[in-house]
Amino acid sequence: MRRYTYRRALFRAILNSRNSDRGFIDALRVTVDVPDIFDRGTAQITDAAAGAAIYFSRNFRVPPEVTTTHKGGTTVAIPRLLGAVTTSGFIAVLENSSGTRLTGSFTWIAQGY
Repeated sequence: MRRYTYRRALFRAILNSRNSDRGFIDALRVTVDVPDIFDRGTAQITDAAAGAAIYFSRNFRVPPEVTTTHKGGTTVAIPRLLGAVTTSGFIAVLENSSGTRLTGSFTWIAQGY
């Protein structure tokens, strides 16, 4: 579980009472959900051995989930991620069913926060 510390975060607690007694807070747990961020694009691999380095145009706080899809061509190719996805980008290659690297293009989408 990740914990974050915020400065100057504002929230409101509304207390209801069934009588004229003043309410008090005995325990408080605050959960914050931030909206997901999306980034997407198309990449062209011209050097099959090196693949394509993708740099996100959005700022992610943690490494996002990345989905890749081969785009067209006459050869079936599978996009593969090399190494780990980071908060700033990833490296991908195209491979055929034998594992041979190919040139071509693919689309990608990153979802995170």
